[in-house]
Amino acid sequence: MKEFPVNNDCDLVYEFFMKLYMMAEMIDIQAEKHIQKIGWLSGRLSELLGMSADFCANIEYAAPLHDIGNIVISDTILKKPYRITYEEKKRIEDHTMVGYDILKDTHSEILQMAALIAKYHHERFDGSGYPEGLCGNQIPLSARIVGVADSLDAIINTRPYKTGKPIDEALAEMERLSGTLYDPEIIKLLPEMSSEIRDQYKEVS
Repeated sequence: MKEFPVNNDCDLVYEFFMKLYMMAEMIDIQAEKHIQKIGWLSGRLSELLGMSADFCANIEYAAPLHDIGNIVISDTILKKPYRITYEEKKRIEDHTMVGYDILKDTHSEILQMAALIAKYHHERFDGSGYPEGLCGNQIPLSARIVGVADSLDAIINTRPYKTGKPIDEALAEMERLSGTLYDPEIIKLLPEMSSEIRDQYKEVS
């Protein structure tokens, strides 16, 4: 991750964020590498989109908190090795609002961004996502970016309920879903990043 944004309470803020990341990692023993990669992917995509240095730094720290709401969901659901029920699916979807409630009401720009990401990173470009069914530019840019980063990471990695796909297949799947699930302006940046992505995921490629 980039150097943490400097302010008068830099040491205290840094320590606080490390505690939040520890909380996120406790949800899933595989989460440490996952949240690091989501932060990197989100920051790099933001750079390629031409976002400001502050935006890029903030999203790299905010993105790893996207699934912090999972802390209230049982491991028996999150790590279930077969198809979940409708009721379990709705329970998992609640993590977006739980994460938002944890992170909102703050003076921190990073946590403000993290709250929006937590709430909206499962919205989809065509309006088929949750929790509000937003579409296109109605979805905050930070959440659209993290939605792409999170999905790519999820496709590549093996989970209890699925086998991961090779990077070429993952990138092809993301491109196929461009304009439906994902913002096409973000997806078109992935080929430019392909060598960097391979380097980041070389342990699974």
